[in-house]
Amino acid sequence: MRLVKENLEPSKTAIIVVDVQNDFCHPDGACARRGSDVSGVKEMMPHLHGLLSGARTYGVPIIFIQTFHEK
Repeated sequence: MRLVKENLEPSKTAIIVVDVQNDFCHPDGACARRGSDVSGVKEMMPHLHGLLSGARTYGVPIIFIQTFHEK
């Protein structure tokens, strides 16, 4: 991915992905059921996948963070 290669130094870079999980992103997830608009996620996901693919190509670490919320 050109963005990673031209703009980032892989040895000093990491990708942090926060809360890309069904409750926050899926049309049937908890946020959507409460009325939040999650329609933009569908368009965003291919971009995220491209970024992650480019990061993997250049050995950039990818960290996934999942939060939990208790009622």
